[in-house]
Amino acid sequence: MTQTWSEVPPKLAVTSGGTTITSDSLSVILLRPENAVSTATLIANDADGVNFIANLDLFKTLEIFMDYVDATTKQFSGTVERVNPYLSLEGQLVNAEARGKGRPLLLTHCNKTYGTESANPTLDTTQEIIEDIIDNYVEKSFAGSAIYTLPMSIAGTPAGSIVFFQSAYKNNFDLINQLCDIATAIQAGSAGPHFYVD
Repeated sequence: MTQTWSEVPPKLAVTSGGTTITSDSLSVILLRPENAVSTATLIANDADGVNFIANLDLFKTLEIFMDYVDATTKQFSGTVERVNPYLSLEGQLVNAEARGKGRPLLLTHCNKTYGTESANPTLDTTQEIIEDIIDNYVEKSFAGSAIYTLPMSIAGTPAGSIVFFQSAYKNNFDLINQLCDIATAIQAGSAGPHFYVD
């Protein structure tokens, strides 16, 4: 395979907590895997600790815009989870790591049984179970008060019925991946469902 490159270099814009820090950016690594949570790693100049103190703080929103025409196409939006200032041959730097909008899947848990032989027999398809988990155990705290909004899409969900599915207080990310595996087994021979966070 021959690698081809655009004649126009990509344009990049990065904001942290609404503050543009593009001029300080040295590198951005953006991962958007299927059936997982997007991550971004940013390494920026940090003379006198300017970014570490003021901009790249924990729990701020990190947004990355990238395109070949202009830097207006948002490729990532997430929450800064780790900030590490350090020294290198290039000088004072700061490394920030952020997780995308799917982060609530990793932070929340479910305690409900599903399937035709469970306490909730009407919730027995993969689609119904995932929707219930998102609505009541990701966006809300154990079906209580609302805490997150998760724009998630599921593709390729089969119509087969699940007999029993126990969450056992696992995190919702693991549960949804297990449901995708079960759904793949149900529709034997075809590609199984996959999810992504919009």
